[in-house]
Amino acid sequence: MLKETLVSEMVHGKFRREVGMVRGDEYTSLSEFVHKSIPRGSIFVMEDHSGARKVWELARIQGLTAPRTPLIHIDAHSDLGLAPSSSLLVPTTPEEVLSLSNGCGAYIIPAVRTRTVGDVTWVHHNGIAYSESEGPAFVAHVREQVGDWNLKRGTSVPEAQDVLLDIDLDYFTARWNMMSSLFLNGKIDRFMNQVLERVDPVITTIAISKGWIKSGEEERILKRVLGAFRKE
Repeated sequence: MLKETLVSEMVHGKFRREVGMVRGDEYTSLSEFVHKSIPRGSIFVMEDHSGARKVWELARIQGLTAPRTPLIHIDAHSDLGLAPSSSLLVPTTPEEVLSLSNGCGAYIIPAVRTRTVGDVTWVHHNGIAYSESEGPAFVAHVREQVGDWNLKRGTSVPEAQDVLLDIDLDYFTARWNMMSSLFLNGKIDRFMNQVLERVDPVITTIAISKGWIKSGEEERILKRVLGAFRKE
C-alpha cells in the first residue's frame, strides 16, 4: 500500500510545490534528475499541471523520448492555451528546463512548438464542447508553426504505446463529484484499469490541481490513481 504520509506530503506538505517522481514509497524531486537519467515508466506528481512540461522537456534532452512524442491528456480541461513567445524557446540543458514557467492551462502547446510533444489526444467526459481555442482555426494556427499536427478528442482512451500519459485528478470529479466515496472509488478503479490496459506510456505525469477538485478529496483520489499503477 502507498504510504498515507507520502500522499499527504504531496498534497499538503513538503512536496506540495514540487514536481517529483513516485516509485514505491519513495519520492524523488525532478531537480535530482539533472545529473541522472529518468527511468522509462516513471510517474511524476505535481500540484501545478504546468510542471508536466518540465518532465517532458527533460525526458527529451536525456533521449528517453523521441521528438514529437504523442500525448494522451486526460483532463476536465484542454490546457491548450497559447503562451507568450518567451516560453517557446527550446530548452537545451536541464537547468533551462527547471527554470521554465508556463500557466497551468498553457503548457501543452509550448511543448508542441518545441517539437517535444507531437499529436495530442484529449480524453474528457461527455458534454464538453469545443471552444474557439480548440477548434479547426486553432489547429490550423498551430500547424503553421510546427507542420503536420493533429488534435483528437473524445471520451474513450485509445490504445497507444510509447506515449506521454498526462492525468489531471479533476477529471475524476468533473462529472462524478456527487457520487459517494465508495462509488467514486469504483469508477476510478475501472477507468484506470482501462487506461493501463490500453496505454503503455514512456512517462506518466499526474496533476493534483488542488482547488479544482470539487470534492476536496485530493489525497484519496491521488492514492487511488497511484494504486492502479501498482496493480499492473
